[in-house]
Amino acid sequence: MVKRILVIGAVPHKDNLKTYGGTTTLMQNFIDFCHERNYPIFHIDTFHFANKYVNAFYFAVSFLWGLLTCRVVMYNASVNGAFSLFYHTAPLAYAMRRKVVFRKYGGNFLQQMAECPASKRLRMLRLLNRASALFYETKVMVNESRKLFVHPERIHWFPNCRKPTSIAVRGLGYRKRFVFISHIREEKGVDIILDAADRLPEDFTVHLYGSIYDKKYTDDYFAGHGAEYCGPLSTEEVLPTLAGYDVLLLPTYWRTEGYPGIIIEALSLGMPVISTSIGGIPEMVNDGENGFLIEPKDAKSLARAMLDFNEQNYKIMSQAAKSSFDRQFNSEVINEQVYQVMISS
Repeated sequence: MVKRILVIGAVPHKDNLKTYGGTTTLMQNFIDFCHERNYPIFHIDTFHFANKYVNAFYFAVSFLWGLLTCRVVMYNASVNGAFSLFYHTAPLAYAMRRKVVFRKYGGNFLQQMAECPASKRLRMLRLLNRASALFYETKVMVNESRKLFVHPERIHWFPNCRKPTSIAVRGLGYRKRFVFISHIREEKGVDIILDAADRLPEDFTVHLYGSIYDKKYTDDYFAGHGAEYCGPLSTEEVLPTLAGYDVLLLPTYWRTEGYPGIIIEALSLGMPVISTSIGGIPEMVNDGENGFLIEPKDAKSLARAMLDFNEQNYKIMSQAAKSSFDRQFNSEVINEQVYQVMISS
């Protein structure tokens, strides 16, 4: 008999664009995959209600029902989720002899644990060591975790991934059109893009999309720069919007970067990427092959990388971008592998 899986994780909500992000999109991707194949799962959306008290009640009732009806509990955790929902509810799942699967988004979980008080860190390690399977987003995290935990054979790679797109792969040639799609916040490199865009010739186009998280980014803030802010996007709008540009920009220095979903979506379109050498990004972007890597907070290097594209190298990098998606980030392949690990663990 196939095991029913309780899947815990937030998904995007169309009426709230701030719920759209890499973690929620990735969660929706896995839920859709399971539904398309009629795999028996019960999903608890941790963003189901806007009111936190109503949401807490909904989660408590749903979690108890899930424990009674499912044999495997899959936690899909950000930093907050790992040290809140998993930390406080996994003991009950273990007490009811359910198999627990822990999946961590992002790329610096071990560092975050090291910064915790000793008692909290040790309790988290005990909970994780009891899990039937641990999934981490980056290869570095997988390798480091295998040195730390009691059962290294239970640790697996679950990269951020996306479905192959039906949108035509890039074939329009190089038109000097650059785009940023992410949260509009300082740590994502927004100011670095504005500075770099001001250094470029006038025939370059630089557009930024995303929900504003830092209040300093008003319309007046973007005025007078060589880059234009174009507003937020829903998940459904991301790929069609990307397809209108040539190169993705993500000069992030966000400390929890794993495999940013927007990079994977760009690669799926055959779109080269300029990003920074932090987190899991060097595992995605090979400098000079499917894009360029720069150091964080370096607007001059970003501008130089943008100027380095031309008609000849763009075509080669575009083909390499699509090839890297097919090899590493196709969710049709990855999600099936993950599901099989869970039902056999």
